[in-house]
Amino acid sequence: MDDFLPGLRVCLDPHIPVTRTTAFSDTTLLEGSPDQLRAALPTVLDSTPDDRAVFTEPLACAVHCAGKVPAGSDVAIVGAGTAGVLLAVLLRLKGCRVTLVNRSPERLTVLSSMALLREVPKVLNGEVATRAFSTVVVTTALLDDTTFDSAWGLLPRRGGRLVLFGGIRPDWQVPGKDVRLDSIRRGEEAYELKLGGRRALLVGTHGATGTDFAAAGAVLAAPLPWTTSHLEELIVGRVTLPGLTTLLNGAVRTGMDPIGKHVVDIGRYTSSRPSALVGPLSQSRHSRHQPP
Repeated sequence: MDDFLPGLRVCLDPHIPVTRTTAFSDTTLLEGSPDQLRAALPTVLDSTPDDRAVFTEPLACAVHCAGKVPAGSDVAIVGAGTAGVLLAVLLRLKGCRVTLVNRSPERLTVLSSMALLREVPKVLNGEVATRAFSTVVVTTALLDDTTFDSAWGLLPRRGGRLVLFGGIRPDWQVPGKDVRLDSIRRGEEAYELKLGGRRALLVGTHGATGTDFAAAGAVLAAPLPWTTSHLEELIVGRVTLPGLTTLLNGAVRTGMDPIGKHVVDIGRYTSSRPSALVGPLSQSRHSRHQPP
């Protein structure tokens, strides 16, 4: 593949069906047809700093989701993890009025100190019970009955839209209904649901396309209009591969994900170090292509 030259910066699209080894090692090997490999390794613009480029893959998925939200909407994003934050940034660029809703206060407290979302209201679930939003997007790692009920209750009685972006168990279904939401999400279907005197459109979003990666790259390469900071403000620490093991073991032991993103420096001996991004809801790898 002559178009993959040494030093080319790429990221990994995990949705492309190629054979590959783990992304968290000194070297990652990918095997597939030339077209598959080109699709699986979107390039990163030269003007994008390394610490910003590691957000390319999760941001591309958020771009795909943002395409399901009408421009100018009044939107509640349920879940203040990385997916919710990235989506909030994109929807602001799209002219939407955004409110970030979370179950616990810890993430909201950390985000409140960042310029990235300084003008975005951040509220606990119970504080928006009487407010209605034309669109609600669920970005939590795993949808449960409580989260669904809270999100559903934020919609108007008629004409609302509930976008399914976060994780959902395949067997989970709407309480009292034979409706499985994971199939709607993965199939990117639209389904009108009537429940509890409320009628709204369920909309699924899953993965990202090559066009979404290009759009994400353009966002990362340009300044944000409301702040001099950018997505790298979400990075709270750096670790090596052994440090990553300690970080993940601590999360398993405590049952709590670290708040914020950690960049994992993978390369040992080069100044142009491959890196990966680790945090709640998403993992993304961005590296410089090395010759075999």
